[in-house]
Amino acid sequence: MVFYRRLTSITNVLWAYTWKLFLPVLALLGFSQGYFLYSNLKDANYENLYDTSRYLYSSDMELKPWSLRFEEILARSHVKGIFILALIITIIILISISLRQKLVSKVEYTYLRLPVSKYTWFFTNAFYGISILAILFAFQLIVILIGYKMYLYFVPEEAVMTQGLFLAFARWEFLYDFFPIINPFKIITNIILIIHTGLIIAHVNMAVLLKSNRRFSHVVGLLPFLFNSYEGIGGFIFLVVVVVLIDWWIVTSYPLMFKEVDKEEDRVEYGQN
Repeated sequence: MVFYRRLTSITNVLWAYTWKLFLPVLALLGFSQGYFLYSNLKDANYENLYDTSRYLYSSDMELKPWSLRFEEILARSHVKGIFILALIITIIILISISLRQKLVSKVEYTYLRLPVSKYTWFFTNAFYGISILAILFAFQLIVILIGYKMYLYFVPEEAVMTQGLFLAFARWEFLYDFFPIINPFKIITNIILIIHTGLIIAHVNMAVLLKSNRRFSHVVGLLPFLFNSYEGIGGFIFLVVVVVLIDWWIVTSYPLMFKEVDKEEDRVEYGQN
């Protein structure tokens, strides 16, 4: 119970430096995408004049219901750009937690004296980052599902394509990359990359708190995102191996930061004496 309370306390501190910035990001994402979706659906023209040369009778030449595909509506509503912007801002918010903490007080020595292991703080920070990213992805998925309900409301029933929502996830590159519901290997890959991102965020935060100059490890941590375009079982295995090796290196090199802080603290105390 005591250990749980300590973890909760750490999480509460992280949330205190997150929610005032993160909640507005979610609100901006939801309202902006919802506004563009509503505007595009409301103002769309759902009548299309078919080629009259194809029909024998005048009754066949009447205006027929017609509509853009759901993914085309999403693309015109700037869903991809808004989400990418929200994702970048969220990562910046998470990475800047330690910097904003240092601006308030000198917290690195406080963390050194926490009654929890050094790895407990690191993995709590990583899990927190993963949770915030998962919330962002889930919120975006909810907006897309609500958008499809709007699509069904505005588009004439005879113009709606069967399984239009499923096909949107299959046909549009953005949805296929971030929400690959038809590709189990890519689902696992995305989960692995989210976990990897959480570890990088925790590593950067600890490097800032402990004044560790480990920029090279941060750059190396970005390499798996360059391999995310690989397809098939071969690309999946290659990416998993690369991520596991980099994450193992990040985790095992993490204690070296504390040794650097201990040396700096001893040097300062020795200088004062």
